[in-house]
Amino acid sequence: QLREAAAYGRSYADDLAALRKLAGADPALAGVLDRLAAGAAHGVTPLARLRDRFPAMANAAINAARQGDDDGSWWRPIAERLTALVAVRRVGEIDGDDVEALLARAERRLEAGDLTAVVDGLTRITGPAAPVVAPWLADAKARATLDAALAELARLAIQG
Repeated sequence: QLREAAAYGRSYADDLAALRKLAGADPALAGVLDRLAAGAAHGVTPLARLRDRFPAMANAAINAARQGDDDGSWWRPIAERLTALVAVRRVGEIDGDDVEALLARAERRLEAGDLTAVVDGLTRITGPAAPVVAPWLADAKARATLDAALAELARLAIQG
């Protein structure tokens, strides 16, 4: 029940409380349950929702990074207005450590379901794009932590 509630982003506080009662004093299990506690009351953003929100976040982050590179040119305000209307960004396995490359690789990892790699890549974003990425990244970190804890819980249950 806890796994199902967590998968859909629902609260799993009652399920976690019941599991704590069943776990008793097992220290390994208690540690895993403690990691699950952070999102129990309100739930954690599901992976599907993170995927849905990624393109808009990526476009906004790239626009923020581009605007942060203001060179003082007379055409800069015109370019900013055009980029606000049309979002163009590269996708795929792009080399480099600029915002666009980091986001492109993160999107590929997200499509593959490797949320840990996505989080690792996006934590490297700095500058004007970082605050744009931060809310999505916080949700992704919470989801990755939850998924890892659920996997560990399943492993412990199988071990018996």
